[in-house]
Amino acid sequence: APPATTALAEARGGALPVLVARGADQLPLGTRSDARSSAATLRNYGSLLDAVCGAAPDGVVVVFPTAGYLALAVATWDATGYLAAILKKKLVLVECGDRAETSAALETFRRACDAGRG
Repeated sequence: APPATTALAEARGGALPVLVARGADQLPLGTRSDARSSAATLRNYGSLLDAVCGAAPDGVVVVFPTAGYLALAVATWDATGYLAAILKKKLVLVECGDRAETSAALETFRRACDAGRG
């Protein structure tokens, strides 16, 4: 029988949600507002995303709880080198406040995945 994760991915049309409770350093991960902005949490999310981008054969979608947290994470990962490492593996598209631009970014993401460059 296939592993449960394979069955889940097939049931969801190729999407595989991942839930993670601890970072590489075994510190708890979460998005509660009192802990999510800590340097350790941001570092662990950057490390996790870098690892997932290295392992996933195609596109990776990351959802952030707020636009402010997205901006903080991107700025932190840029300063720590995680963003550069991720950009070597995947195309990075960032949602903005404009619906038309976000739709265009999602279409670009879809085309990149179809071309094997997600």
